[in-house]
Amino acid sequence: MPDALIGPNAVTQLVAAARDQLGPAYADRMLRDAGLPRYIVQPPTKMVPEREVAALHSALAETSPRKAALKIAADAGVRTADYLLKNRIPVAARVALKCLPADLSARLLLRAISRHAWTFAGSGAFHFNARRPVSISISGSPLFADRQAAPFVDTYFRETFRRLFQVLVHCNCTCRDHGNSPMESGGTRFALIW
Repeated sequence: MPDALIGPNAVTQLVAAARDQLGPAYADRMLRDAGLPRYIVQPPTKMVPEREVAALHSALAETSPRKAALKIAADAGVRTADYLLKNRIPVAARVALKCLPADLSARLLLRAISRHAWTFAGSGAFHFNARRPVSISISGSPLFADRQAAPFVDTYFRETFRRLFQVLVHCNCTCRDHGNSPMESGGTRFALIW
């Protein structure tokens, strides 16, 4: 059975954040340790197997001090959100979401995200509750299989969603724990509040 696929930003933004924070040599080593040296020369532009994304997060966990890895994962999440805002969410939708009441914007945004969840959750399951506080969960994803890397995957997803909601729903949106930690659940569950 072939791997589920995930958007290339899961690789390119993590590598870009690592490169900016710890240098090109570190980012290249992380790609080699993940078994992805081909992305040193030619970053992916199409969907990638989720096992590659999992391997990259594992390499991040193995090669970085925890504080640095969390910072890289958070930066990659923000970069991914900014890419989506610029390239994947139409201008009209961005304007409309910003003009609507926050609760309605959140519901509409989550419905749209849910339709495209396969692009970031891969074979995992994406669920949400749009009532405040908004709760989001991703479960059963191989991205969380490596317990050492799971906190960094969790941080990546939290920061991606926080940034999207901060720009499109409410400027004071923050993220907090909601339920099990990623290591206990094999996924992530968090709340967005404003």
